[in-house]
Parts: sequence; C-alpha cells; structure tokens
Amino acid sequence: MLFPTTGGIAFNYVNRQIASGLLLLLMGTGTILLPIVPSLLLFFVTAAIVGFGGAGYDTAQIVWIIEMWETKAAAYIQTQHFCFALGTLVSPLLMKSFLPMDTLETNDGGITLQSDILTTAEGIGTNNTTLLYQSETLDSDQSSQLYVPFLIGGIFTIIGGILLLLLYGIKKYEKPSKSGVIANEDNNQTDPGKSKGCNCRKLILILLSAVVLGAYSGMELCSFQFLPTFTHFIDLKLSQQDGALVLSGLAAAFTVGRAIGIFIVLKIRPEILLLGNILLVITGNTLLLFFANSSLPILWGGAILLGIGFSTVFPSFYGYIEQHLKVSNVVGASMIVAGGLVSSLYPIIIGSFIEKNPFILMYTNYFSLVACTSAFLVIYTITRKKPQERNTYSVTSGNVDGKAENPDLLTAGGKPLPITKNFQT
Repeated sequence: MLFPTTGGIAFNYVNRQIASGLLLLLMGTGTILLPIVPSLLLFFVTAAIVGFGGAGYDTAQIVWIIEMWETKAAAYIQTQHFCFALGTLVSPLLMKSFLPMDTLETNDGGITLQSDILTTAEGIGTNNTTLLYQSETLDSDQSSQLYVPFLIGGIFTIIGGILLLLLYGIKKYEKPSKSGVIANEDNNQTDPGKSKGCNCRKLILILLSAVVLGAYSGMELCSFQFLPTFTHFIDLKLSQQDGALVLSGLAAAFTVGRAIGIFIVLKIRPEILLLGNILLVITGNTLLLFFANSSLPILWGGAILLGIGFSTVFPSFYGYIEQHLKVSNVVGASMIVAGGLVSSLYPIIIGSFIEKNPFILMYTNYFSLVACTSAFLVIYTITRKKPQERNTYSVTSGNVDGKAENPDLLTAGGKPLPITKNFQT
C-alpha cells in the first residue's frame, strides 16, 4: 500500500516504462529470495519488497493501458490479466510437485497412502481400524525443494522486467495524442464525458470505485489463498495435495474465462458483463456454503464457478468507470490502495477462524459481494443520469450530439475550413 500511495504522484514525474521494468526486477529478486532467507524477520522484509514491487507495477500498468488505449482499454486489461491467470494456474501445479509428503497407513491391510505432513503421531479408532499417522523428520534436501518453483517464478518475472527496459531503449514510450478531446483555455486536453478536476461527483465515483475494487480484490485473493485450507478443514478433509488440485481447477476456470473474456469484453456492455460475473460468484459461493461438506463434485463445481465469475471483473469495471471518470495516476493509485487495504485485512480475519469454522471464507465472500453490488449500483445510478457526450464528440468534426460545439475546429483533410458567420438582425 505504500507504493500506490506515493506512486500515484511519483508516476507523474517518473517514466512508467522504466519504473515498471525496475519494479519487475525487484519483484523477481524478492521472489527468488523468499524460500531461502535465514530468519523470519528477513522473510517479512523480503515479502514486503515483493509486495512493494507488485503494488507499484499494478498502479503503473492500469493507468498506462487506459492512457494508451482509452475506450478500447478493457480488452488489453483483460489480456494482461489473462497472463496473470496463467500464472495462478501454473503456480499450484508447480508447487504441488515440491510439497513434502508423509505416509498414512492402516493396521489391518498394510495399505499405504500419501498424505500431508502431520506434526504429531496419534491413533484414531474407526470401526476396529486404527489409522497410524507417521510423522517423520524431513531431511534437508526434501524440505528445501520449495526454492525451485520460487526460482522459476522469479526468473520469469526478471525476464519481463528486462524486456520492458530493452523496449525503452528500442522505442521510448511517448504519450499518444488523444482523439475526442477539447482544448480548454489553458490548452490542456479534457474529455467532456468524464469527471475531472475536484468536484463532489468525482470524489463520490472514486470512493465507490475504491469500495468495488477493494471488496472484490479481497474476495479474489482470499479465495485463491484459503481454498486449499478450506478443503482441508471441511468434513471431506482433503489432503493438501488434493486441496491444491481443487485450487488448480479454480485457476483453470479463471484462466479460460479470462482468455474468452478478451473477446467478450469487446461485444458485451461492461455493466452487463459485471452483473454476470457477480451472479456466477454468488452461485459458486452458495454451492460451497451448502454442499462442500458432503459432495466432492459440487465442491469442484463451486470452485470452477468462482473462477469463471472472477475472470472478467477487472476489465469490466475499468471499462465502465473509464467512460465516466478520468483514471489518472492518483485515481488509479487510490483504487489500488483500497484493494490493498481490504486484501490485507481479510487474511487476518479468515486466518483466525478458518480452522475452527472453514465457512468463514464463504461469509466474507458474501460480504464482499454485497459491498461490490451495492457500490456499483450507486455508481450506475449516478452515471446513467449524465448523457454520454464522449461517444458522440469528435475533434475532427467539432460536433457534440450532432451540433457544432466549436465551429472553428471544423476541418477537412486535417486543414481548417473557412468559417462563414451569419448574423441575424
């Protein structure tokens, strides 16, 4: 949260292309160091560095994409988040191969199963069968294997940063000239359909947008973070590896949804798409709440619906709000900070109760859904009252809603037309 707070101002003066590359290098280096730091204090410091880089990169990228592509930004935001989704799909599968294992044996048939590491040895009587949990001390080679997936992820992140810096050397980014703008008295360019400056309507839209993105970010992050733990403490009591597999199902649906969403966001109005996302998440969350204890297929189905529901929320919302609010560095940073605040609070709440009541995850998801839906409905009510001038205004025609707003801007082939003024007496 520190970097978005300062980055919203800093990116007004620092080249985003260079800053984004350096932030990716910082994230990659921290990711590589996380599993090998020698103390808990250094672990927290390294994690803070990774979070610092990630928050700064998010702040830069969202505003940068909207600045470059304007009304077409939703498809490009979706493409970027699709690549992120690929990472969420690959990471659990990659981590699964390096999770240490222990043995679960029965005393009646000598059956040996793979299970999670358990810290205590105990016998549980179940119909004349005693399950013996063997807790073995892992050797250093087995316990240190987690550095491998972290190393792979860190290297790919560093490569991304290097490519951005090389791109700066090959072709420096220049802010594009905008279409559909008006030159004001100070020769600054403004879009008549968006709130700018400092006014009550703009502040309300920023605050409500922060509520939507904050609540959603907390819900998405905690669903990915705590779903394996949730599956372990419900009545089905899945192992860590089986829980990671369910998480992979959620991530796969998330990834496929984002891939398809690249094309859907071009065809469906963002507010309708966002409503569809919310309905899917509500359905998936309800299935998990009422049936996860008793049915493995429904557990999988609920997780998959969550993944599909999460898949196009960000581009849908940004695609809508960008039509009514100029997403500057400071505005973009405010939204990232809101997401970071909620994302930092949710794990504290969920982590404190999930072992005793795993459905705390579903309850917080419902809270997020109510907050997101309510805030967006208010945004929609506010914005639908204002005519959408931005879609009918053109610099080259000088027209707003078919009427000449500024005849002096009329052009033909890029050259000003002679203006004849008629006066009535």
